[in-house]
Amino acid sequence: GINAESEISNGLNTGDKCVLMMVPRSLSKCGSAVSSRCRVVPIAVSSCNSPFRIQKRHIVRFFFRNAENVSDVVHEHASNWFMTMLRRLGLISVPVTGDYVYDNYVETRRKLAIERALENGSAVEVIKDEEFVVREKELYELKRIMKGKETHRFYYLLTGASGTGKSTLLAHACQELNKGVLYVPVPIDIMDFATSIGNAIGFHFDEHIRYTEAMRRKLFEIPQEPISNDPLQLVRRVLPVLRTASSDFKAKHGRPPVLIIDSIDRLVREAPKVVELLQDFAQESADNARLIVIFVATEAASQRFLKGRTAWSRAELPPLEIGDLTDEEAVSYLMKRKIPETIAAKAVAELAGGRFLLLDRVADQILQKFPLDDRLADVYLTAIKQSLAVTVRHDFKMAGLLTNGQEKAAGWKVLEALLKSPLYTITSEELDEILPDLALQDNLLSKKVIKYHSNDDTISFTSRIAQTMAKELYPKMTGKALS
Repeated sequence: GINAESEISNGLNTGDKCVLMMVPRSLSKCGSAVSSRCRVVPIAVSSCNSPFRIQKRHIVRFFFRNAENVSDVVHEHASNWFMTMLRRLGLISVPVTGDYVYDNYVETRRKLAIERALENGSAVEVIKDEEFVVREKELYELKRIMKGKETHRFYYLLTGASGTGKSTLLAHACQELNKGVLYVPVPIDIMDFATSIGNAIGFHFDEHIRYTEAMRRKLFEIPQEPISNDPLQLVRRVLPVLRTASSDFKAKHGRPPVLIIDSIDRLVREAPKVVELLQDFAQESADNARLIVIFVATEAASQRFLKGRTAWSRAELPPLEIGDLTDEEAVSYLMKRKIPETIAAKAVAELAGGRFLLLDRVADQILQKFPLDDRLADVYLTAIKQSLAVTVRHDFKMAGLLTNGQEKAAGWKVLEALLKSPLYTITSEELDEILPDLALQDNLLSKKVIKYHSNDDTISFTSRIAQTMAKELYPKMTGKALS
């Protein structure tokens, strides 16, 4: 109802004339003192259709002096009020329209950046051709996987011990098929992993920034808010963008793009939830033949983690393992490094085997410390063996094989089984029988003493010199001779 009668009467007593504007249902509630001295202008206002609804509790009033024509005043007030509303709507429409235009601009720019990233592929550093040993079988398999087919239905696991040349082989495969290949190495700091994926596809985590927010930061020089450091949340923001970009790429080129995640072991150790999300994404991408995902792992624990989830059903089996070079390939590699053939053959047979990492160390030490003379091959190898033995002995120590404890007793049982095997290998089932504790298995497998082969599910020594060191230490550590 109208409860402003006394206020209006006071206004009238000052000598002012009043125009009272209200909805028709309120006319009967005006007091006699008001109605007798005030010209009332009824305003028909729809209670449901009017964009400027006047509610029952609202009363629009104003006082003025010496007004001769009340209708002019009402008209003037209505015009001013209407223009004010337009101005207010204009102020609102600027940021709303700006947000719409800015969002379209940013989305278009983002789409072009992602499309360009997929077209160009990720840059991967490739070693010099003269130092690259062509491994035809492994290279062929990688190309087969990466070229893919429109109806491919798997994701892949690439394995191999540290120093076997996995990244080098991947680099050469990527070089030949660069279009549509995204190579993402897992950084040392796991918090930077999502940023690495974002950089690979040209995504900068700015999809939530509005025009008004961007203008406010620019006008008032407000620094960019730091991106959340939760890798799981950030990866969740990247994957939908990658999903859409992959579908667009496949529609254009008739084949799915490739995502390579190198050194996933760090993620398994420090951010397992991220690995679960990525593996589920890889399974979904395989189901829809949208994207080829390749995980690169070194540690047996990482492989066990992936195999233990239901998403493993979409992985191609067996995993592709990049193993050591054959002795012939290893000798050829050392000869490319300018090592004489006689010295190279003895270094491979007695020390390095086919492990790239050890071959490089042997070559570096020979080239830096000794003259290249075949007659001094034994002298070279004795000196290099002593140098490498320090590193290998440290690996045995870190695995707990040189100090009394649970690790030593369990570890030497495994090494004994390997040393007694004709091929210096045992199956993973035999390892489980000898050492049922998975934590002890992972400790031994992660310390560069023994390694797991995913292609045939076997265990062996990591290198020729590790095998030699185990033979030499066995009697002392176990108190019995090797039969």
